Amino acid sequence: MAQHGLRVSDLFSTLEDAELDALVEDVLKRHPLKRVQSKAGFELLHISIPGSWRDVYAGVLDLFYTIFTNLENDGLLNPDDEVHLYALQRCFLPHVQKHLQYFQDGWNHHKLRTEGNQSPIQLWLSHQLQDPIQIDAMQYGIDWRGPCGHHEPRVVIPKGQIQLTQEDAERFPDPDVPLSNVSEVYRETVMLLYEMLE
Repeated sequence: MAQHGLRVSDLFSTLEDAELDALVEDVLKRHPLKRVQSKAGFELLHISIPGSWRDVYAGVLDLFYTIFTNLENDGLLNPDDEVHLYALQRCFLPHVQKHLQYFQDGWNHHKLRTEGNQSPIQLWLSHQLQDPIQIDAMQYGIDWRGPCGHHEPRVVIPKGQIQLTQEDAERFPDPDVPLSNVSEVYRETVMLLYEMLE
């Protein structure tokens, strides 16, 4: 990225909340929510992807964006430095995953006013009890008539060039600490990595 004059933080939106709300409203006007019948005979609600991503960003990702931006602003994170990226991934990835799982659990169990205050999980289970169907969990929720996407349903984080032995890896501080302490674990990991690579 450095060869193109970009930093990781340059890839994020600079839109204010009001601008983002207006953009989402415009998309919703052009592509309103619609209901469709599934092959199994029950109704599915197509939700707005921009709205969903906004919820994920506000509920989870903004926290980590703020942490990473602060680390960068304090000179503790250089997104072009392999050591920093290795330490960042090692220390923060488990926490990002944990927070995304909390968000998913909360989303699947939140009450839907329009569905008699039942949660998405309750709706799915009640339908399964009424009319059980075999579902491939890896394909559940895919709209085969929707736009074709050629992406795996996961984020791929490229492996870096740093190769460590098991003995080296055991020297690192444990990243399984409260989130409030992860930045310190990150700093310690960076220092240890520089020592190991000298």
